Amino acid sequence: MNRTQWSTLEVIYLTESYFSGKRIKTIANELNRSSMSVSKALARFNIRFDSEKLIPPLSR
Repeated sequence: MNRTQWSTLEVIYLTESYFSGKRIKTIANELNRSSMSVSKALARFNIRFDSEKLIPPLSR
């Protein structure tokens, strides 16, 4: 497995793109990375916590 480090500019772009509502697949294509890499980076850099995707929406 060959893991490419994330630059500061990539992390900034990732954060801005994620919070602006871009899809992970789109961000991945723009950064020339896999969707899995982007998804893991969101958790690794505390942009999105892993628990966010595990919590089901509240139904009332």
